[in-house]
Amino acid sequence: MDSLETLKEQLVTASRVMTNEGLTRSHGHISARIPDSDQFIMPAQKAPGAVSYSDILTFDLKGDKVSGHGLPNAETCMHSQIYVSRPDVMSVAHTHSPMVILLSTVGQTVRPLTIIHGLYFADGVPLFKETEIIVTHALAKKVADLLGPHRAIMLRGHGANIVGPELRRTCIAAIDLEESAKMQVMATTLGTPQFFTPEEIAAGSASTPRGPDWTAEMLPQVRRMWDYFVGRLPTKD
Repeated sequence: MDSLETLKEQLVTASRVMTNEGLTRSHGHISARIPDSDQFIMPAQKAPGAVSYSDILTFDLKGDKVSGHGLPNAETCMHSQIYVSRPDVMSVAHTHSPMVILLSTVGQTVRPLTIIHGLYFADGVPLFKETEIIVTHALAKKVADLLGPHRAIMLRGHGANIVGPELRRTCIAAIDLEESAKMQVMATTLGTPQFFTPEEIAAGSASTPRGPDWTAEMLPQVRRMWDYFVGRLPTKD
């Protein structure tokens, strides 16, 4: 189990990776539940690419700040409500992924089209159609209820929330969701996409090295992807 200090360092890195991969700009955020506790950590209100260790705040599951310095993100309640609704979730990302937003504006959701990027979301990605910013507990509960057991939810004209059993897995999944959306948009311009059938999804999930196990610890393939995206971060002189 990672120490809290290590978890905070990973949260900073994940925030920067999401920006470097085009999922966030000045807005967006990712959080992580503190294992064996009723608290989670999340950066203060700051551009994700500029987040540092000192910007990490600790919250209880009501979304109230417990410790740290800085102004909480207005959408903190969206994270807290998902943690309350989904005890299995250990991390939540909120992105403003361009292709995800584009699909949402025409009423489409990401569907499984490729083995590498799509199977993680094969059980469906619901579309939240209300357009208000999720800054109240009432709206946050609506989002969490629609998310249900799924691994991501799209917010019409806004972005997406992605959940996972581990912080780094959530970050990789957020990248996969945007890549899946991009593939879907591009395929649609060429013709009619051949989405995977339920039988193909079952076969692909069984054969892919990632496997279908939601609760599995960091798989070697996920660690490999994490290292790749961290390696793409710009270095400081």
